[in-house]
Amino acid sequence: MIALGDKKMEVRDYIKKEWVNYIREPSKEGKYEMPYPFITTQKDYDLQFYWDIYFINKAITIDGYFEYALNHVNNFLHAVRFFGYCPNSLSLNGAKWNLQPPLLSLMVKDVYETSKDKKWLKEALDTLLIDYKYWMDNRYDEKSNLNFYDVLISKEEDFLSYFDYVSTRVELDKNVSKERKISIARNYIAQAETGEDFTERLSKLEDPKILSIGLNSHLYGYEKNIAYFYNELGDT
Repeated sequence: MIALGDKKMEVRDYIKKEWVNYIREPSKEGKYEMPYPFITTQKDYDLQFYWDIYFINKAITIDGYFEYALNHVNNFLHAVRFFGYCPNSLSLNGAKWNLQPPLLSLMVKDVYETSKDKKWLKEALDTLLIDYKYWMDNRYDEKSNLNFYDVLISKEEDFLSYFDYVSTRVELDKNVSKERKISIARNYIAQAETGEDFTERLSKLEDPKILSIGLNSHLYGYEKNIAYFYNELGDT
């Protein structure tokens, strides 16, 4: 009989050996070029997604792949400077649909607390302020004084294309009007921005503007981290 502790070590050893099989080289699309190699979330993807990487960075730092944790954050910071925000995934297509939970400041904090590189932190902080400003300028509801999840796209054909995609994953009535398809697609795209797409929690929502306690908690954490970074740099 295998002891539970032995089984855990067997799983841990497998994970540590598998990271190298998920490493991908950076891609170039038109004017957008990802600068550094990265670890993808699934073997059949060649994309660096956003909030998934926060958790992956925790694991790979423990497993001796800190250079990839740094690569991931630098890729995100580069994307913010290119797009003006940190998108759902680092590609021209991924960047046009939606954002994701704003965990970039947490990733910057993790990298900084490992490296203690203040020159890097200063450059990262300048970029974080761009991303934070995007949330406050474009995802802020004056009536409630809360930030919200929504969508980036506005083209009719994109909404209809997303409706077709969603219909491959969940059962939808395709015999509805074009306007209804667009409404359904918009809701699903906004739900994807929360990082909790295709979950029961959000399945009944009909308003794409999602005033999320979780999002506002993340942005409060973003503000706390910005203050921490300024303090670390001696600029209060």
